[in-house]
Amino acid sequence: MSDVLDGVSTRTLSMISKQLLGRKISAGEVSRANQDLSEAVEQWRTRSLEGEKIKYLLVDGVNFAMRASRSVETVPVLVAIGVREDGTRLVLGLQAGDKESAANWRE
Repeated sequence: MSDVLDGVSTRTLSMISKQLLGRKISAGEVSRANQDLSEAVEQWRTRSLEGEKIKYLLVDGVNFAMRASRSVETVPVLVAIGVREDGTRLVLGLQAGDKESAANWRE
């Protein structure tokens, strides 16, 4: 997650926050938010799925345009979605990687 936020400068976030929130946020606030988001994503990523009853598993690769430094790059992301017995869907996991690579899917 920090890679995503690192593509946005603190100056840009400060200008956006001034327009949206009515005040500029500091570089320290940006850093803390980045840390909080990274921790929340890691908790989600490592959560237990033990109690989930998955009837079907859907897996696919999706390409996202992401800013990396000063350029926008296409980043392939592998997505696993479980379909529960009642038909509701649950995102089980996301992993950056090429959808054509067997090694990435095993990981």
